Amino acid sequence: MKKAWKSLAEAAARTFSEMAFIDVTEALKVPETLEYSQIIHISLFEPVKGEIALFLPADCKRMIVENIYGSDWTGLDAAEIDDCLLELLNVLAGNFLIEYCGTGVKHDISLPDLLFDDNELKNGYQNFYFDADGINLKISIKISSP
Repeated sequence: MKKAWKSLAEAAARTFSEMAFIDVTEALKVPETLEYSQIIHISLFEPVKGEIALFLPADCKRMIVENIYGSDWTGLDAAEIDDCLLELLNVLAGNFLIEYCGTGVKHDISLPDLLFDDNELKNGYQNFYFDADGINLKISIKISSP
């Protein structure tokens, strides 16, 4: 899982920086609690099978959406906010596969979706915590084939 962690850390840093202008680094300490309302999820099919789940607190969602759209999120409808966050995970998954499997390797992923309950995720995930400009977030990953 060391390779997955390194690949995920690189992908998260690049994705958040390039899309949302947010510095994301490894959290120095695992938070006792992490408040979130939805889980943003995507499945990986090729060249590895697995899943990635993104757990974002409301303040982090707001920062991402406002940075990407360049405006206050109160002026956006729920679909625009959800689409923005789903696309962030889509790009993160692609960047992860590039880091994990190398460039030039064809990959296949699902469309990202929103989950509303942890029970929708099966066992086997590794949890990684990050700091996004002072806000903690969690990315869970499950790789079921090399």
